Amino acid sequence: FHQAYDEMVYKPIPIEEITLFKPLLEAMSITPPPQPTRKDKNPVHVKKDAVLMKRGAIVVATSESRAVARKFTDELYEVALKDENVSVVEVPRYSKLEVEHILSHFEVVGIGRLRFDRGETVMKEQEVAYLNMLSGGVGQYLLNACII
Repeated sequence: FHQAYDEMVYKPIPIEEITLFKPLLEAMSITPPPQPTRKDKNPVHVKKDAVLMKRGAIVVATSESRAVARKFTDELYEVALKDENVSVVEVPRYSKLEVEHILSHFEVVGIGRLRFDRGETVMKEQEVAYLNMLSGGVGQYLLNACII
């Protein structure tokens, strides 16, 4: 679909043109600054009013595990806190006890390598501590560590 925007695929698609992000950006009234061109060296940045969705919601997760500068996630977080139409929910990492319970559940359900070890991983304190350290208490990473 990139060719629909730029036939030669030389320029990136502007973030406001990506339809997946458009409702979120409009609801938070975020408009990226215009890029300078050869003709207009100092374009004027016009801030738009928020356009709220009539129905539905958008769930956004930010983490420090991706290659996005922290200043962007911090700024997004600050903008979201100021907006009365946005609910911000902090999801903490799993505690050691929660990791043990989740690993036991994975073993009962039969996920990844826990499926065939007959409870050996769950019963070894050192193995549970290793998986907790490897995942950092993050659910998706814990699942990945059990599967791989």
